[in-house]
Amino acid sequence: LTTELAGERVDIVLWSEDPAQFVIGALAPANVQSIVVDEERHAMDVVVDEENLAIAIGRGGQNVRLASELTGWRINIMSAEESAAKHEQESESVRKLFVEKLDVDAEVADILIAEGFTSLEEVAYVP
Repeated sequence: LTTELAGERVDIVLWSEDPAQFVIGALAPANVQSIVVDEERHAMDVVVDEENLAIAIGRGGQNVRLASELTGWRINIMSAEESAAKHEQESESVRKLFVEKLDVDAEVADILIAEGFTSLEEVAYVP
């Protein structure tokens, strides 16, 4: 096959009904540590270790761009440190929102965040 394509390399990606698993396959051989799926934005934050960062991104962003086109998802590749910083920044933003809008202290806001609440709507519609 490579000969027929004038030396062009071809990657074979196994299709999966699970979008996260499909993205993991599309980013191979990079080793994915974790994925956060945002259905609303149709995006995924993919965490890889430092030695796999260059493999996942590819030369000029080619690997992640092709994986994104193949899967139809916006893919954000990041290191574990970048992921932790992003998570902390998002938690701080939600904490501040809860303290201001719900008139609770930081401890109660942290409990809500730890229980998975990320918006006022989620808190408002708890059954």
